[in-house]
Formats: sequence, structure tokens, C-alpha cells
Amino acid sequence: MTRASALRPLLAPRSIAVVGASESPDSWAPEIHRSLRHVGYTGELYPINPKYEQVWGRPCLSSVTDLPRGVDLVVFVVPARVVVGMIDDCGAAGVRGIMVVSSGFAEAGEEGRAIQDELVAAAARTGIPILGPNVEGFVNYVDHVAPYGTTPPPDPRPGSISVISQSGTVAWAMNQAASDRGVGLRIILGVGNEAVIGLGDMFAWAAQDPHTKVVTSYIETMRDVEGIGRGLDALRSAKKPVLICAPEGRSEAALRSIVAHTGALAGDTALRDAWLRDHGAVLVEDPVTMFEAAVLL
Repeated sequence: MTRASALRPLLAPRSIAVVGASESPDSWAPEIHRSLRHVGYTGELYPINPKYEQVWGRPCLSSVTDLPRGVDLVVFVVPARVVVGMIDDCGAAGVRGIMVVSSGFAEAGEEGRAIQDELVAAAARTGIPILGPNVEGFVNYVDHVAPYGTTPPPDPRPGSISVISQSGTVAWAMNQAASDRGVGLRIILGVGNEAVIGLGDMFAWAAQDPHTKVVTSYIETMRDVEGIGRGLDALRSAKKPVLICAPEGRSEAALRSIVAHTGALAGDTALRDAWLRDHGAVLVEDPVTMFEAAVLL
């Protein structure tokens, strides 16, 4: 099974567990529950929190070890260290995908980086694809699934544009613009810290996805140049245009990798942009232009 194929249960789950489920307004969990209801999710839903007997009108489980075997997606909204300690239990329970909403990983400094390294190691041990950490979630309009930290706009409408972004703010803005214009979307998704699943994996998934016709992506930094290149090549082979907005920035590791692959010597932005174009991307100046171009394709 390819990485892209392994993402299908995670991105179109028919069973979801939320670790850290609660009705507290200080938690992401209630918003995720509202988002799922908003888009018409009809699959199984398992709240997990040892503090409660019932959440969202459902029996509340104490641990992932209480789950039926083979749940498609487990969403974590608990502290980073708690997340890492439960990944092996997910593996034992046959969990097929994980999304980590929680922050406190690499974005939080050296201690968080060490915890994220443990998360990556646990993913390797169990073979479970992990989206995030530090991710707001996704809205899959075609399959009516939205484990997302903000309730999607009214009148959710499925379409063929996949929004895959490193910026949750940009993804949300495109979601709102699509709603305002009556334009359907296939999926909106942020990749968070890309500890396990990165932009390249999502591009490869979109290349195989029969519902995706065009991809838009906002890229702030290129953490995995080789993976992004493979994903873009897959989209080009599938004849699916990919529009990228990549503001000027500096990623020394990415630039070194690009130079190693191309032997090129150029300015930061020029080198990056040339490399992206060589892999079939169409570069646009801003998210508004990216959205308008996607609608026309």
C-alpha cells in the first residue's frame, strides 16, 4: 500500500474517536463535534475522556484501549506528552489514522521538538499515518467529514478543488470565499507541523483522488523537498493543475536540498520558484488570485 492510499481512511473516515472529548468551551473538542454535525457526518463517533461517563449524548470511553478494533481516525486534543504515550495503544487497537490537533510540539521549542521526535518514532513503530501535530483539521465536503476546529461556513457544497495549505488562516479564507461565491470544494486541509504526513504526501493523495480536479496550496516553508517534488510530479502525471502561492521566505535546509538536486546557484526565491515550476506548479502572487484561478480551471 502506498502512503497516498493509506491516507484514505484518515481523510474519509467512517469511524472517529476524539481523545480529550468534552463540552468545555476552552477545548477544541466541542468545535470539532459541531463541525462534524454541520457537514452531515453519519459515521461512528467515540468520545474518549476518563473524566466523564457521557459526552455529546454518547457514552464516553476511558481510553483508546476501549475502542472497537480498526477505528479509521483518532483525533487528539490532549497535551503533547499524553498524545505520544497513547500512539502504541492506537497501534494495538488497529487504528488506521491519527490527527493531532494539540500544540506543544516542534513549534514550541527544543522540549517540544524532542516530543515531536518521539511522535515520529511512534508513527514508524505502528505504521499509522499521522496528520499534524498543531493542526486545525480538515473539511472533506465530498464525504461529509469535518474534524475541524472551526465550524465551516453555511451551505457546505462538495466540489473538485482541493485546498492543501501550511497556513490554516489561508485555508479558512479560501473556504469562506468558496462559500460566499457558491463554489464547491473537495477538501480543505492544513498540514500543521508535518511531523509524519507532509505536503508531498497530500499532493500524492490528491493525484490519486478521483474527486480532485485542481489543487491549491499555500506554502510557507519546504520541509521535505523530495516529497514535495514527488507529489507535484504525481499531480502533473495525473494532469491535475496545482496552483501555489509561496511568499518570499528563507529555508536553508530546503535551499540546500534544491541545490543538491539541481546544481543551480540562484537567489532564494528565484531558485525555489524555478524548482516548483520545473515540477509543474503554477505560481500565483496571492491567495485571492489563487482562488480565482482555481475557479476558472
